[in-house]
Amino acid sequence: MTIAHALGTATIKETPKRIVYLYQGALDMSAALGVKPVGAVESTDQKPWFAYLGDMNGVENLGDEGQPNVEAIVALKPDLIVATKVRHEKIYAQLEAIAPTIVTEDLADWKTSLPIVAKALGKVSEANALLEDWNGRVAEFKKKMGDKLASTTVSLIRVQRDGSVKVYLKGFPGLMMQELGLAPPKSQQVEFSGSGLDITSKEHIPQFDADYIFDLTTVLPGQESIPDLYKEWTSHLSGKS
Repeated sequence: MTIAHALGTATIKETPKRIVYLYQGALDMSAALGVKPVGAVESTDQKPWFAYLGDMNGVENLGDEGQPNVEAIVALKPDLIVATKVRHEKIYAQLEAIAPTIVTEDLADWKTSLPIVAKALGKVSEANALLEDWNGRVAEFKKKMGDKLASTTVSLIRVQRDGSVKVYLKGFPGLMMQELGLAPPKSQQVEFSGSGLDITSKEHIPQFDADYIFDLTTVLPGQESIPDLYKEWTSHLSGKS
């Protein structure tokens, strides 16, 4: 079986059994499809991996998503590697020499990446079921919102460890809101880089304002400063949640 991906093609002769994931989105898809890897990079916040991923006993920690441990990958003798272009294009030749490598185009666009990864894993029917369920939920939401949807604005914020607030406009949260038909307020419809706006001054709190504010702040081990930072920011907000 030959699979086209963001940086070329990969030939997979048998259903992979020893799979390595090099970014969080791939690991999420793997968990949703019921496939446990032999190795994976660390999760972004909760170390080594997010608790919702379930049983990760025996999985080799391959370090940071941006700089995975290539020697450790070699030692695992994988039969499939799942990577992403934005993180791993420079080491693609190394990865491809180790095992067939699937490279997704985007970190956050799971709906485009899932069919490619599922095909490589032999989990196409499971992926189709997930997509059908999601599409049905989106359609139901839009139906319930009706005419209100076009005029409803949302703001996605997260207090971060450095004391700033991330306002998500892209990435997984932003893409999800776009698919649901929910737009950010005009104050956020500006040029930005990465996944959104990084607000460092409380003078810019009015940019958060929308019909609904979704607070994505989490407090995980090692993030003990978050509650105090959260209070500093939210003491200036009222009536929106």
